Amino acid sequence: MGWHVTSARINGVLDPVTIFTATTFPLRHTRPSEGICSRTLQRQWRDNGAYVQLTEERDGASRKRMLRRVSPRPRHFALNARGSGGLCTPPDSGEITFRERGRAFYIFYGIGRRAPAKVRRQVRALLDSLWIGYY
Repeated sequence: MGWHVTSARINGVLDPVTIFTATTFPLRHTRPSEGICSRTLQRQWRDNGAYVQLTEERDGASRKRMLRRVSPRPRHFALNARGSGGLCTPPDSGEITFRERGRAFYIFYGIGRRAPAKVRRQVRALLDSLWIGYY
């Protein structure tokens, strides 16, 4: 199963800023949805697939608050959510926050109920391989 990546915004949120969204299925993107949910992702969701979205908090005041309250990046990311993630997708979806190199991030992810174990391993590998540079 291959991954597809876009840097386009797929919901109506301007800050945090979308860095990328990776999906195990082609994501035909027309225009961003309004609000926090991604109608594009909801409509194209596959119960055997997954997505990962990395966003960064760049607003000065919001970033400072977030940097004080979130943990440093973990060595390995835990995928233990059982609710709807920040993009309003079906379970098993979740949100992870972390800071690294003076920058603050959110990860939104979703893994379909019928996704093979290989997909869950790929999501973990993708997250653990992220490299965060300095501005």
